[in-house]
Amino acid sequence: MFTGIVTQVGQVKGRLRSMPSIAPLGVASPPPARGLKPRSGTAPDTPGKPGASSAVKKRLDKGNVAAFEIKTTGGFLRKLKLGDSVCVNGVCLTVAKKGKLSFMVQAVPETLHATNLDSLKAGSLVNLEPSCRVGDELGGHVVTGHVDAVGRITKIERGSESLTLQIQAPEVIIQHLIVKGSIALDGISLTVQEVGTDFFKVAIIPYTFKHTNLKAKSEGFLVNLEADLFAKYIKKYVCEMSASTAFRAPAMAGDADAVPARGMKPRAGGGGAERSRPLTGEQPFSPITEKFLKEQGF
Repeated sequence: MFTGIVTQVGQVKGRLRSMPSIAPLGVASPPPARGLKPRSGTAPDTPGKPGASSAVKKRLDKGNVAAFEIKTTGGFLRKLKLGDSVCVNGVCLTVAKKGKLSFMVQAVPETLHATNLDSLKAGSLVNLEPSCRVGDELGGHVVTGHVDAVGRITKIERGSESLTLQIQAPEVIIQHLIVKGSIALDGISLTVQEVGTDFFKVAIIPYTFKHTNLKAKSEGFLVNLEADLFAKYIKKYVCEMSASTAFRAPAMAGDADAVPARGMKPRAGGGGAERSRPLTGEQPFSPITEKFLKEQGF
């Protein structure tokens, strides 16, 4: 599990067809996003804090598995051991190899197809976050690292001190979004500002822009999207309850004058109601609706 609080930004160094060696390699500063001025200086190399420099050095394709070697700082690497889960651009991957200044992760074809990892090339930035442990602070929201869909940045609105990104997204994402709800974008926990029929908007503060791969994004770039886990469970529950005949408003026990709930017929001789199939054209009663959840802030 992750929180969507990116702690490192890595950079792709190259794509190779042979086994990469784990060794430090100099990294050139990436170009700034279109219309944005480059930062002066470099990010501080502070262990465990956003802004420390790191890089995906190489890619190895062996059979149907792609391996990525990611150069990062000693502070970040100290949190990792072989077999650990690590979030790369919002994708939960496993640490397969570890060196002094880099580690390696692997991705199968399904992962490459379902995410933007296959588009990585030399110089591409990636967001990194170690897995969350019991007792850790949940600074963002619960992120599983299981990407639901890939979206596309279709518009960047620039304010004096912030950015607003418009993301084109499929229905599998849109149906789980509400204004002020959460969304993971390339592993970054963000708040939804606006929801349309096939898009949503998020606002980016200067700190997030500076310490994530968003500084290298422009219109047309692909981003990994993961809808809020709790929103997905609630949506599934509501849909199942709406289609179920088992969820009813029961009459009070012993109340002979109780009015039966929809889809229930009175017992012969009175004394409450018994369950029956819902009347034709009627939906089973459920107090938990999408409107109710939105009114409660979900």
